[in-house]
Amino acid sequence: MKRILLYLGILAAVCWAGEPGTDIGMLIPVETVFIQKLENEIVIETDSGDRGTGATMKQAAEDLKEKADGVIYLDTADYLILNREAEALLYQLQSNQKQEVALCETEGRIDVEEITPFLRAHKPQLRLSDWRAGMTLPGLEEAEGSFKIKTKTAEKGG
Repeated sequence: MKRILLYLGILAAVCWAGEPGTDIGMLIPVETVFIQKLENEIVIETDSGDRGTGATMKQAAEDLKEKADGVIYLDTADYLILNREAEALLYQLQSNQKQEVALCETEGRIDVEEITPFLRAHKPQLRLSDWRAGMTLPGLEEAEGSFKIKTKTAEKGG
C-alpha cells in the first residue's frame, strides 16, 4: 500500500512540477537519500543506485539528475540519511525537501539500497518539519550485518 501511495505521490509531483512531456515510465522512485559531505565535495546517493557529486548541494543534485537513467525527484523521498559533516546542509534542505521526510545520521558510509527495508520497518521518529538547529539526529549504526537506530533526546553541547 505504501508503494502505491509513493507512486501516486510521484505522479502528482510530475503533474504539478514536472517538465513538460515527462514520460511516467522514465520516473525513478526514490525512497531513501543519503547525503555525505566529504572534504571537497558533497555526495548524494539514492536507493535506486544513482549517485551525484559536486562542490555544493545544487551541483551534486544536478549531477545526480544528469547521470540518472530516468527522472529523479529527490523531494519525494521518505528517508534522509546524512553523515555528521552534512548536518549543516539541513538548512538548505528545509526549503527543497518534503517536510515529513524522516531524518537520521551516520558516521560513515552506508549502503542506501540495503538500509531502505530496515528504515521501512524502523522509521526514525524525527521529521524535517520538527528539526531545529542544535537538535541531535537519531543515529543509524551498522554492526555485524544488522542495523540499529539510536534515538538521542539530548541537545548538542548540553
